[in-house]
Amino acid sequence: MPNEACPYQQILFASDLSSRSRTAFEVALQITLACQAQLTILHVFEYGAELPETRLAPGTELRRLHDEAASALERLVNSAQDAGVDCAGVLDCGDPADTILAILTERKTDLLVMGTNALRGMERMVFGSTAESVLRRARCPVLTVGPHVPSSAAKVREGPVLFATDFGPAAVRAIRGASAYARAIGAPLECVHVLPPSVAESATQIVPEVILDALHRIVAESSGLEVQPQCTVQFSNEVPEEIVAFARKQKARAIVLGVRHGNALTPHAAPMAAFRVIAGASCPVLTLAAGV
Repeated sequence: MPNEACPYQQILFASDLSSRSRTAFEVALQITLACQAQLTILHVFEYGAELPETRLAPGTELRRLHDEAASALERLVNSAQDAGVDCAGVLDCGDPADTILAILTERKTDLLVMGTNALRGMERMVFGSTAESVLRRARCPVLTVGPHVPSSAAKVREGPVLFATDFGPAAVRAIRGASAYARAIGAPLECVHVLPPSVAESATQIVPEVILDALHRIVAESSGLEVQPQCTVQFSNEVPEEIVAFARKQKARAIVLGVRHGNALTPHAAPMAAFRVIAGASCPVLTLAAGV
């Protein structure tokens, strides 16, 4: 029976079926089992993006690759079912980002899980062409498992969910999502806000009090929020790197960020800040868009 207290009843895992995506798969299984939810595993076959599946001619290299993908997807679905998950697989052709977004709507998805191996340079450009588009346009929370998340991450049972906020427009929805995710996996919720060192020099005492007051106002606006997280103020000019370092120090099980739907990603309005967090974090990163 589904865990009705969990907000994630329909979970979509978008996979490239590579060995690198195994960690993301384990994370998807963890949250699906915790919520007793239904899991759909989606693979988008890019090689035949310009052709419908029915036009992939038998005996061709393209058909062979397609059949290999179908077999790999079936093995993944079987593995999930063996773990006790209600799971189905979907193999589709087309543009990866557009296809993922279409399936999200079609399946009325509550949570998308995806992996990325993007780091920097050309890899970031590749990441930007698919995952970035999904993060900016998704109408549900997106849990991204970055390249530095260890394979043991899904087995970790201690540590908080870390809500990293700039107290911007996405903050209210993000803290609701952070609370929901923490509740789903049975983790405490903590908050962190990063300010430049110059502020620390002039207002070391009063700034944390102001930030904590701002957090309490957000909590008051967030109907249904069951937690009263404390907010830690860190001082650094490198916001994403400080969030990653603080999460590692706290042994966080996930980082939660607000994003601006269809626009720049936060925290702190830096266009690539959220991607730098995802690329550096040793835990999954949950992003939630404002205004959707």
